[in-house]
Order: sequence, then C-alpha cells, then structure tokens
Amino acid sequence: MLCLPGQINLQIPPNVIQGTGSVVTVAKDGTVSRGPANIGNIAPAIFTRKGDGTGAPAATASKNGQVFDILVANNDGTPVALDAGNYVSLFGTGFRFLSGPATITLGGTNIIPLFVGPQGQFAGLDQINFQIPLSLAGKGDADLVITLDAKTSNLVKMKIK
Repeated sequence: MLCLPGQINLQIPPNVIQGTGSVVTVAKDGTVSRGPANIGNIAPAIFTRKGDGTGAPAATASKNGQVFDILVANNDGTPVALDAGNYVSLFGTGFRFLSGPATITLGGTNIIPLFVGPQGQFAGLDQINFQIPLSLAGKGDADLVITLDAKTSNLVKMKIK
C-alpha cells in the first residue's frame, strides 16, 4: 500500500469476492474515509508518464524484442516517435486475469498482443507486449487502447515515425 496526499494505491487480494464493496481508510488523526469499489477480474488501466492516465504510456520499446531500452514518453508526458516494427512493453494494472482474447488498437489498427500478464517483479504490476505493425509507418500521432474481456482501458497517445 502507498498513501500520499490525495492518492492511495493498494492491491486487492485475489480471493476477494467480485462485486460492489467499499474501501475504508483511517488516517493517523483518526479521520475515517469511505469510498465505493467495484471489484472484478478485469479493469484494464494503462499507466502513463504523467501519472494521471493521460498522454503517453509508461512503457519501453525495443528494436529487436529482446532489449527494451527505448523510452516511449518524454518527461512532459508527450510521446516519443517510434519506428514501425518496434516492440513495445506497456505497463498497467487489471490485465492479468483475462479469460478471453486481448486486443490492442493503435491508430485504428487492431493488434494481437505477444504477451499479457503479470510483469513478474512488482506486486500488482501487469504488462502487455506488442509489435507496432509496419503498416503504421508514417502514421504520426496515434491513439492506443487495450480491450480485455470486452472492457476497454484508458486512451493513451503514441507517435509512429
């Protein structure tokens, strides 16, 4: 769990029953806050450089699919231009328990991901990997969303050379 002014990050245990519930927090001074929570297996959210769910994704890219050392976002949250054919690893949450096919839509083109699941190093962090189709060369600005079990993520921005 992480608590900051105006933000609480927590991981829901996998054995929690799905449905509507509530989250209750108690501050050091005893102040109690409550809020609704809709618990489900899939709730795809792509992390972004700005940290607010908008702009370029918190992601890395690779020319060969092996070494992911190309940043996908500038410090201000705008997208870095990537080559068509690059591999991309997006990070987020709410991906790992999908029961059906996953789709990435980038610049209006549907892409089947190469991998969807737990990132493997950090609790609750999920990842989805894909290759930018060569058909998107020269596209420029491109919107990206992922769809898992008929649920769609937040829209993020990418740029294709």
